[in-house]
Amino acid sequence: MRTFLFLLVLAGIGAGLYWFGYLPGRTAPTPVAAVAPDGPPSLSGTPTLSPNPASVPAAVQAEHDQAEALWAAGGEHPATSAKAPRMAVLYTTVLKALYNRPGQQALEEKLVAERLTPLGDALFFSKARFPEDDTGIFALYSVEPGDSPDRIAKKFGMSAGLVNRLRGAEPNASHLQAGETLKVVKVVEKGGYRIHVDKSDFHLDVFIAGLFARRYQVSHGAADSPTPVGTTTVVKRELNPSEWKDPKTGRVIPSTDPDFILGPVWIAFDNATFPRPGIGIHGYTGANGGMGRQVSNGCVRMLNDQVVELFHTLASPERATTTVEVVD
Repeated sequence: MRTFLFLLVLAGIGAGLYWFGYLPGRTAPTPVAAVAPDGPPSLSGTPTLSPNPASVPAAVQAEHDQAEALWAAGGEHPATSAKAPRMAVLYTTVLKALYNRPGQQALEEKLVAERLTPLGDALFFSKARFPEDDTGIFALYSVEPGDSPDRIAKKFGMSAGLVNRLRGAEPNASHLQAGETLKVVKVVEKGGYRIHVDKSDFHLDVFIAGLFARRYQVSHGAADSPTPVGTTTVVKRELNPSEWKDPKTGRVIPSTDPDFILGPVWIAFDNATFPRPGIGIHGYTGANGGMGRQVSNGCVRMLNDQVVELFHTLASPERATTTVEVVD
């Protein structure tokens, strides 16, 4: 009986060792991503990119690994470390390569949540400065007498709202002090703005000067009025539009009318380069305004506070180009 119990105990220990991966020849389990108490979560548990060259280019794997090395060397808060702009360049390249790539959605979402969102927040939604930026995207500007946020913004292809956000001020703030130093982004020099709308995932990604800035959840066209796919540019951005033309009835509806559902912002696409006229991005004040649905007349809908944020992020079309890409 004692021999039987002894053998039973040994079998239990062996099974436990096998389960937890410590027997010879078995790989230990992948660690769970750890969350720092005061900083962005670690991506130590990120799955590696597919080694299949037909699925993911080898160059993307190399850039991913380089970015991860910089992140690991970035201390307690890598997103505000000196190499944050360089990491953003690398991770943005990886993200674009993962768009709509079979089998990589989980990695894409993890990359956005745990790397690109903390970096985007630090780069484009905070006062954090990067004087040692080796990408040439960011600079420090010394305010001169007579300067205004809009005047400074115009020099770099920014909106006044973005200039103010990067100094911790309200979007419409105008007061500046001569000699004050501001963080600015060389938007025009580095390629303008870009919006990527993924219909299948109901995502809208915003890029500034080639870098990922923020991801928003959206709704888009219903089955009988789908949002077209294609590439175009923004030709107009309007805060508090005064009227809206119903695409189904042709009726022009003033903003004071209860039937006005456009919300606080209208961002129009170029009719000449998009498959269907009258399409753009806007908020929504009608019923059933939830995101992640196919419900609109063809436009891309956003939550009202988020579309206002987008308005203040983008510059006017005369100042900097905003390219829009809509994919299935």
